[in-house]
Amino acid sequence: MALEHYYEALERLKTNKPIIVDKGSAVNRRTVALEAGMAQASIRPRRSPDMDELIAAIDEVAKAKKINSTKRNPDAIRAKKNSEIDELKAEINNLRSHYMSLLQQNFNLQKALKKAKQDVPKIGAVANFRRIKDASEVSDSEIEEFHK
Repeated sequence: MALEHYYEALERLKTNKPIIVDKGSAVNRRTVALEAGMAQASIRPRRSPDMDELIAAIDEVAKAKKINSTKRNPDAIRAKKNSEIDELKAEINNLRSHYMSLLQQNFNLQKALKKAKQDVPKIGAVANFRRIKDASEVSDSEIEEFHK
C-alpha cells in the first residue's frame, strides 16, 4: 500500500495549507485520511508497520500543533492579550512624554520670541483629549475657537 498520499496530506495539514479539508482543521487520523482523498477510517493501527509509522507521525504533528496553538487555551490567550495591553500602555506613556516635551519646547520658543521682542504666532488652546469622547460631541463654535 502506498502511503505517499497520506504523508503529503499530513504535510499540507502541518503547514495549514489543506486542499480538501478546512484550514485550521485538527490534525488526526480522520483529517489526514480525508485530505489524502481516502475514507476517513482508512488509517488504522496494526494494518502494516508502515501504517504504524504514519500514525506515530500524525500523533507527533498533532502534539506539536497543540503546543503551538493558543486557540483553545484561554490562559495563553489571556496572557497574550495582557502582554499586548502592557505594550500599548508603555507606548501611550512614551507618546504622552513626547507630547509633553514638545509642549515644553513650544513654550520655551514662544518665551524666547517674546524676549527678543518678536511676534509670537498664536497657536490656539490645547485640547483636552480626555474630555472629548466622540467627534459628534464637539460643537462648531468649539472648533472655531480652537483654530483662532
